[in-house]
Amino acid sequence: PNSNCAAKGSDSITRVPQECAVPRQASFESLPVCKRRCHNSLGDGSYGNIDVNGCENCYEDGPCTCHVECKFGYEYLGGGPSGKRTCEEHEDEAYKGLSFGEPPVCGRLQDPDPCAAGEFPNPDGLFDLTACKEDCEPGESCIGCKIRCIEGYVWDGGSDELEGTCRLEDRPPSSSICAEIQDEFACIVGMQGSMPCCWQHGQLD
Repeated sequence: PNSNCAAKGSDSITRVPQECAVPRQASFESLPVCKRRCHNSLGDGSYGNIDVNGCENCYEDGPCTCHVECKFGYEYLGGGPSGKRTCEEHEDEAYKGLSFGEPPVCGRLQDPDPCAAGEFPNPDGLFDLTACKEDCEPGESCIGCKIRCIEGYVWDGGSDELEGTCRLEDRPPSSSICAEIQDEFACIVGMQGSMPCCWQHGQLD
């Protein structure tokens, strides 16, 4: 008869095994490895003046495409670096733990006022500016503004008239006491001695 167990020396045993049977046991499949998620200290870019991309699903020692930069029309002023970011341990209280650290500080410089028609330079009163009646936008020619010499004078270069142009120039930093400034743009361009003033997260430094 068929048997799952036979006595030693039994005629039912026709083949002697070369080694002991390997015991079997049940076990779970390999479990996933849990790693710390990186805290997105840069935000999602839905507010403020920075663009944040690929920073939501980064984790410890894993691939990450996090990138941050100033929004169009804004200029990098300081804070954390602009560009690709990596997830690292930080000790600063505001960004402590596994994070991207401090976000960059970006600011938009104040748009310059146009060149006012009534303020066109007229050294010694030798220009005829009667055709210059409209304000001009910076970096553009003043349409219709034909500058001539007054009667009795001629252009040194031989031309009869020139078209006025409104130039866009960097304004030299103003000398001030940083702690007394309450305006963001004034703070950005301000200097105290040889050191620039800096606008930082709602406070003046």
